Amino acid sequence: MSRKMFCLICLVSVLSMVPAGTSNAQNQIRNWEFDEPLVTDTPWDINTHWWLWESANFDGLSVVQDAALSGENAMHVAIPDGAKGSMQVYQSFLKLEQGVTYTISFMARADAPRTIDVILTGRSGNNWQWFWSQRGVELTTEPQTYTFEYTHTGPTVGGTGNFDDDIDWCFDHASSDVDAYYDHIWLGVGPPPPPVAIESAHDPSPANGAIYTQTWATLSWISGDSAVSHDVYFSNNFNDVNDSTADAFRGNVTDEFYIAGFFGFAYPDGLVPGTTYYWRIDEVNDANPNSPWKGNVWSFTIPPVKAHEPVPSNGVKFVDPEDLTLSWKPGLNSRLHTVYFGDDYDTVANAAGGASQGVTTFNPGPLELEKTYYWRVDEGEGQSMYKGDVWSFTTAKVGGGIRGDYYKGMNFDTFVLSRVDPLIDFSWGDAGGPDPAVGNDTFSARWTGEVEAAFTETYTFYTVTDEGARLWVNGQQLIDEWVNQGATEHSGTIDLVAGNTYSLVMEYFENVGGATAQLLWSSPSTPKGLVPQAA
Repeated sequence: MSRKMFCLICLVSVLSMVPAGTSNAQNQIRNWEFDEPLVTDTPWDINTHWWLWESANFDGLSVVQDAALSGENAMHVAIPDGAKGSMQVYQSFLKLEQGVTYTISFMARADAPRTIDVILTGRSGNNWQWFWSQRGVELTTEPQTYTFEYTHTGPTVGGTGNFDDDIDWCFDHASSDVDAYYDHIWLGVGPPPPPVAIESAHDPSPANGAIYTQTWATLSWISGDSAVSHDVYFSNNFNDVNDSTADAFRGNVTDEFYIAGFFGFAYPDGLVPGTTYYWRIDEVNDANPNSPWKGNVWSFTIPPVKAHEPVPSNGVKFVDPEDLTLSWKPGLNSRLHTVYFGDDYDTVANAAGGASQGVTTFNPGPLELEKTYYWRVDEGEGQSMYKGDVWSFTTAKVGGGIRGDYYKGMNFDTFVLSRVDPLIDFSWGDAGGPDPAVGNDTFSARWTGEVEAAFTETYTFYTVTDEGARLWVNGQQLIDEWVNQGATEHSGTIDLVAGNTYSLVMEYFENVGGATAQLLWSSPSTPKGLVPQAA
């Protein structure tokens, strides 16, 4: 079957495949400056692809700003904590001509020092050949340019437009979970042009999206290449900062820092816990007609003084009571936590005098099915304690599941069996299947049932399948990916009402090789996870 991969599709201007001869002076890498976004769930095209192959799930690829490489944008490779397997980002449909010397160049940095391998490889079917590689390239936290040369002495390979016969450029991230950033990627004859100047302010501190645990801050950044001074915008209102309102404008400065939450500066009484602040730096050079250069809007959040972000989420249903551990995010500078737990709201809301603990988890002990429980966490540093909100969750009901009908053939050709599956959560691999009567390859399945919403919200449903998937909720088709593919996630959204039940149908087919079928969901109040049996 197809290799296990995610397609991450770059909406770029079409660059034709590089033909033989001197035209190889053109860069073969498409969207090499990442001026266009990476988009998922779109039919692939040889001119618009970066690919992802992983043996442990990536958080994914994205185009980001503030990476301080070339120009405004770069590719961010986000790797989950603890992932150590082979994790490769690559572009296909390249060509190596006999006798041609190629310059191989890219800019990169990482969140911490790490190494990567860079490879030019090709395949015919499942036979692979490495034509060039640079092992152990050392990335640092500072942007660097890496340049190599390769003379291809063998026969001309690639350039066919056939995925199974062309050449891949591959960044391999095995053995480290440190995120990496890439830009200005070049495969051509002769050196690449210089990197694009970075005119906008970048590298903010606090980092964009940071959780900040002080009530005053020194904001700092790195200037754009042409900047002489800096217009500062700072507010707790995103629109004011983004729209350059007078309320958010804090003045023009020549230094690369600004103080907030301190006497004599913005917010002199201090920054407020539980608040997100937004800021922007516009770079100014009156001698340059392109000035000012509008900056990105950055943010940081000061946690509230009370416990927050409970797990399970407040009001959630279908919680599995087996080995349940409650957890939460602590309030600002909190070191002591007093937990009250029970099945009566008033008792929990009015409780006092409990014993404090030093950790932000709590094991409630054995719980009953189909019952609502309440809990509260009071927090502080000892001198001051802040009473927490009362949260609740409801445990799963007895039973549940979804009907699965299984067929031989990839289009429901011959019915074999029907059963109740507790979840749609199957990873049969290369040598497994749902049942010996169904077989391991060339089968299909249809799951039918109903799903209950816990909240009145927009829900996102996700299928992860190797191969095809189709999904309907309440008669509305959310996913239609009836194609051969590696284990790939697709999603669709629908508005649901709390307490209502909705019809659900998921269809799946497996060709040959590995086989995976999963159904997940999320909403603003529902963490992403498998659609539970009790739902």
